[in-house]
This record gives sequence, C-alpha cells and structure tokens, in this order.
Amino acid sequence: MLSRSDDPLDSALTTATARIRDAIIAVQASNPVVVIDGRSGAGKSSLAARVMRAWPLRTPAQLIALDSIYPGWSGLEAGAEIARESVLVPHGRGLLGTWHRWDWEREEEAEAHAVDPALGLVLEAAVR
Repeated sequence: MLSRSDDPLDSALTTATARIRDAIIAVQASNPVVVIDGRSGAGKSSLAARVMRAWPLRTPAQLIALDSIYPGWSGLEAGAEIARESVLVPHGRGLLGTWHRWDWEREEEAEAHAVDPALGLVLEAAVR
C-alpha cells in the first residue's frame, strides 16, 4: 500500500490546494470566489474539501457543490445558469444570494440556502 507521500493523487491535490491557497491570499479580497470544475471523477470534491480546510482567511468560506443545484440528470446547463444568476452575480455585487437544493428522489426543488456576500465562496461544478 502506498503511503500518502507516495500517492500521486494525494501529491497533486496537496499541490493544487497550496496554489489555490496562495492565490486566495494574493487576490487580497475579503470574499474571494474559487471555482473548481472538471469531469466526473476528476477529484473536484476532494480538492474543494481540502481548499475549505486550508482556507487562509479569518472569515470562513461557503462551499456549494453544483450537484446540489442541478435540476435533474439533464440539468447540467440549467444548474450552471442557476448558479450564475442566483449565487455568483449577487455575490459579486455584494448582495445576498439564494439557491434551492435539488431533491433527487422527489425530482423537485427543496429547501433554500443563503449565500453570504461577505464570505468567500468555493463553487464545485462538473463541466460538460
């Protein structure tokens, strides 16, 4: 069995996390946005979790996985637009954003979640 230090995936995630952390510091914003995208199985969720643990600012960040927003299996494009309109645009303007979790079992929108514009944001999304 490989140790963590010999695991190429762990090494890549550690390097990527450090680069993102450095970029967050360099941008000098109180509420930076980090978007992590990639194909299914690429390690987006693992990287997003590491970025959240390594968040370098005093105020915490909010994590949103677009898997929670996509409106069904064919909703990849619609989910990206919902995230843009309901999360990213308000956040960028300093306004409270909201999004609804998609209930995959009932195939409908569920509870609403607020996005605080004063806090950083990590958005994890799949690409087409």
